[in-house]
Amino acid sequence: MLRTHGALLLALARSCVSSVLGLFLPSPLSPSPRVGFLLSVSVLAVKHPRIMRIGPSTGNGWKALVLLLLAGCASERPQNSGAKAFPTPPTQEQVLIFFYTQRHDALKAYPTLHIDGTEVVKLPKNSYTWCYVKPGPRVVHALWDDRYASLNVHINHDFKGGECAFLRLITTTGGQGVLRFIEPVRPEVAHVQIGNAVYRPPKKQTID
Repeated sequence: MLRTHGALLLALARSCVSSVLGLFLPSPLSPSPRVGFLLSVSVLAVKHPRIMRIGPSTGNGWKALVLLLLAGCASERPQNSGAKAFPTPPTQEQVLIFFYTQRHDALKAYPTLHIDGTEVVKLPKNSYTWCYVKPGPRVVHALWDDRYASLNVHINHDFKGGECAFLRLITTTGGQGVLRFIEPVRPEVAHVQIGNAVYRPPKKQTID
């Protein structure tokens, strides 16, 4: 009996690992973590029906552990979070800019992303957006409303044709108030961090 329940837990654990990897490495050809989990359990139930029975002799510990695995593995990201619908790669006449926020402050206000003089979108905490621009030097601004205008920050960057650029706004609190800056981020780091963010569509997907 212990061996059969061990097989069940091993199968559930493998499904959990696959689900977690699916959160960070999404693929348009792969099912969602919830679908993958349910498929694994369904196949296990058909092939080994005795494994799915938990008798009273096993105690409540096994039942509780299985319920925890079910609750943890069946969860998935909110529908609007993460860069699931990755945009079309830029041509050599374009630059694809990802911009996201990582805020560690108590402010209720949100900055608005501007590229040069064009307003892109207002970004709440833990959100991201993307748009296309033409190659060349650009000024990327995070502009706050008048009450918090002292927090306005920008970065100058020379974008190359065909480039996918990742920029993030970081805020934190210190002895001098809210510290903030915009910085470039490596793609592999940005993909993980954007995975927990909510997508905000820009007003214009292509900026001249």
